[in-house]
Amino acid sequence: MVIPVNHTSYGDVFSEDDYAVILNLRRRKRAPRLRLKVYISPLNKDQMRIARIEQSERQGLPFISLTEFAAFIFSSDPQLMDRERGAICVEYMQYSEINHNPLLVEFYTGLPDSSAFCDINGMMQITIFRDYIKWESSEKQGFLSHTLMTLMKLKLNMTDEELAERFKVETYVVNMTLRLWIPALHKALYGTCENLYRYQRFFSMETFTKVIDIVEVCVERPECKSDSRDSRHEIRRAVMAIRADGYFCFGSNVFSQYVPEDECIRRSKFWRSTTDVDIVLTHPEFLQVLISKGVACLSTNSTATERFELATERIAAFKILGAIPLEYASYTSFIFKVCGALSNFKHSIPDDEDDEE
Repeated sequence: MVIPVNHTSYGDVFSEDDYAVILNLRRRKRAPRLRLKVYISPLNKDQMRIARIEQSERQGLPFISLTEFAAFIFSSDPQLMDRERGAICVEYMQYSEINHNPLLVEFYTGLPDSSAFCDINGMMQITIFRDYIKWESSEKQGFLSHTLMTLMKLKLNMTDEELAERFKVETYVVNMTLRLWIPALHKALYGTCENLYRYQRFFSMETFTKVIDIVEVCVERPECKSDSRDSRHEIRRAVMAIRADGYFCFGSNVFSQYVPEDECIRRSKFWRSTTDVDIVLTHPEFLQVLISKGVACLSTNSTATERFELATERIAAFKILGAIPLEYASYTSFIFKVCGALSNFKHSIPDDEDDEE
């Protein structure tokens, strides 16, 4: 099992046996190495594992999953697990354990605070109320926890088995939840990205309203087609656009890596989301495709490129995009668009000094 972290950036690759994993890692550059012994136990026939951690003389953490633990170690606030151990290491996960701390809400859901989470949960109740099935676990967990479970999948890319262990439900409940909640999130959130600010003003220092480019999304390959660690994931392409202020405003369906980039632009039908007042910046090789569809566009510049990269980083914080599980490959386009929409909750409009004068 591979811990989803970048070993080339953070430390030594660990070795694994049937009983324990030795982690020899650096939290930050030039920081002391953190040596941890992680005890693992099989969860089911697929040999998924839940970690039990011992650090120095501290008590073990019997309920935290290996994916969570790795994410805590490499988070922007690596001491969060130590400070909030009582809330994190509970017998089963529920929203009331984390809603008091915006850092925990952000870590587990990718949202800035509990208010944003409650807004999304309210949208979900409206969107899927008629389709909502009260599983045997629903009285213990409730609608709120199913929303949290879905956001944890998107943010941390925890396995279904890990989520089932954390929420004390059967694995099939996790699977059914994700297959219902992800399309519902797309229905509730993505349309807002395209329409909420469609008729926008120009920013005084800029001459464009949107930026469009190609991004990559990774999907797991079937085991029979994966001969090495480097080929475990298939890289796919998607078209993404942001507004001049950095907000995600358009995402296409996700295409095969064999589809040429200009053909991705053509298939995305991005121009249907533009208006007469839009001026779009893009790479020179895409100009002709967009102009032929009646879009006013220019070659991109450094400001636009920087804002696009920042938007991409916010979306990449949802770890599922780095390795969408094979069982959810058919939901790849939904997942990409939902993560883009969720990233808007963490973005604030840049100041426009001329408007204040």
